[in-house]
Amino acid sequence: QMAQGEAGVFPDQPLQLQVHPGFPEGAGKEHRGKAPAPLPPAEKGRRLMISDAATGAALCRGALYGAAMNVRVNTRLMKDRDYAEQLDRRISDKLETYASLAQEIYTNVEQKLS
Repeated sequence: QMAQGEAGVFPDQPLQLQVHPGFPEGAGKEHRGKAPAPLPPAEKGRRLMISDAATGAALCRGALYGAAMNVRVNTRLMKDRDYAEQLDRRISDKLETYASLAQEIYTNVEQKLS
């Protein structure tokens, strides 16, 4: 069973979503448009969930540094030096903002687990 999406990888082709054949028809309709029910507080579960947040933050931080490095490598090859420097400044600003945010999230979780 295929569903039509708004846009695909190629602009002239719609996105094709394939539904697993074992997935029941209409499953999940009762939850559409409703907020998920809150989970009961469980210290063990919360610790597992916040450790996932720390892991995600650490991975994001690494991805940010990797992306910044790729931009800088490519801007060194650009002939339009003004534009290259503009991109370098933008990536430096983004890196400063978001890498520090990721580090803050990681540190906060680390402190909660201590």
